[in-house]
Amino acid sequence: MTSQQDKAKRIDTLMNLKAQGHSYNKLVAVATKAWGVSPRQAKRYLRDVAQMERDLVSIDTGDFWGATMNQLERLRAKALQDGKPELALRIKAEQRKARDQYIKERKGTLHASSNDPDNIDPSTIDALLAAIEADEPAS
Repeated sequence: MTSQQDKAKRIDTLMNLKAQGHSYNKLVAVATKAWGVSPRQAKRYLRDVAQMERDLVSIDTGDFWGATMNQLERLRAKALQDGKPELALRIKAEQRKARDQYIKERKGTLHASSNDPDNIDPSTIDALLAAIEADEPAS
């Protein structure tokens, strides 16, 4: 039986190899040859890799939504400060969409697709930034 440190290093190695695009079968082969473990043990390592990836995505998703909402709020405040209430209203609408989408995702009911009317266009924040920057005087 390997120590927890060995296991952590092996999982980290497999995670890095997977991120480089290596197939599941190749990862199993690497683990069995490099560490002398059985294919069954290699698959357990890969299950641990998958769980870690899910955990990381969960953390990243929460960070993404928080960052998105903060950025939208900053944009809305800037629009109001610059006397652009129409733009502030558009941003507020995007905040509502983002909040609703986050709630749906947290409930596990969101099946986002390109034709989902609630799906936020990734360029929305960039477009709003560009609109604000276009009206700012050059420094």
